Amino acid sequence: MAESELSIELVSPTRLPIELTAEKVVLPGTDGVITILPGHTPYLTTLMSGALIVHLGEEASFFAVHGGFVEVLNDRVVVLADLLEVAEDIDLDRAEASKGRAEGRIERPEPDTVVQRAEASLGRSLARMRAQSSEYY
Repeated sequence: MAESELSIELVSPTRLPIELTAEKVVLPGTDGVITILPGHTPYLTTLMSGALIVHLGEEASFFAVHGGFVEVLNDRVVVLADLLEVAEDIDLDRAEASKGRAEGRIERPEPDTVVQRAEASLGRSLARMRAQSSEYY
């Protein structure tokens, strides 16, 4: 690994760990979108649903991440995600349908609708759509 690169480890209970090398990582922190570059100060924060983007040169790898933590220490970034999805594995039509259902539940809740669950579903759908379509924030 070159001095100007990060070692990335993406871990989730639903898949085998993914190890990558990157020049920068963009991820959805609960306090906003965070960009991690080599030499970043030690850092620990929680994640929200969103697109995680790993940059190496002109290439970028996209993932949907849903909750968890990120730790940055000595040019090593460890993402412990509640759920992690590789962009190529995401079904965009299914994500768009889920988004529509969640928006409907939020806009016109039934008596048994848990709006907080619908909002979480909407967040997951939007994260999948961003990651799959390679949209930046």
